[in-house]
Amino acid sequence: MAESSRAREEKTEYYEVDELLKNLNLQVEELNNVVLGKEEVRRWPEVKWLAAAKILTRKAFSMQPLKNTMMAAWSPPQEVTFHELEPKKIVLQAHCLGDWKRIVEEGPWLFRGCALMKKPFDGAIVVPAIIPSGVKAWIQIHKIPPLFRNKDVTTQLATRVGEVIMVDMAVVQTRTGAFHRARVKLDSIKPLTRFVPFALEGSDDESKKRRVLRH
Repeated sequence: MAESSRAREEKTEYYEVDELLKNLNLQVEELNNVVLGKEEVRRWPEVKWLAAAKILTRKAFSMQPLKNTMMAAWSPPQEVTFHELEPKKIVLQAHCLGDWKRIVEEGPWLFRGCALMKKPFDGAIVVPAIIPSGVKAWIQIHKIPPLFRNKDVTTQLATRVGEVIMVDMAVVQTRTGAFHRARVKLDSIKPLTRFVPFALEGSDDESKKRRVLRH
């Protein structure tokens, strides 16, 4: 019986080049750098529209379903190239600025319920030195008393959740009440902040309990 694609995927082995080099007994001549002149490098065609990416999951997955899902979400007019570096770590290359900005600046982009974290990459090294660890997402801010419905207060509340990218002060009406929105960058290493209380300076605990923010 043929192995399933998932079973083959789980058996895939990735090796660190630095670890392999330790076993080669390299000679002095082999360690001499190829030195590239700065002027020479400036004359080369610019490598554009790259992004380092990582899927926020511990589960194994294959590249083709990821690519199919992302291409359907992005709907790019041109192809986007996926280069798998090691499990869950990828370099993406768009072929126009509009596609690149949509991939990097918009989202969150989800694959099987897991976020695709991404950040710009200049292509100067093979493997990005810093792997993305943040997710850009919209949060809902509920139950702000009318007196405090301003951008300063909303920004302070959103800062407790993540790095604030922008605050949208337009009120969104729903059947369960109105809320404001903020776009933040969530740190994947930290627990998600689900509740933020606030109070006027000097107010007692009961007053604080009546002014509650949820997102």
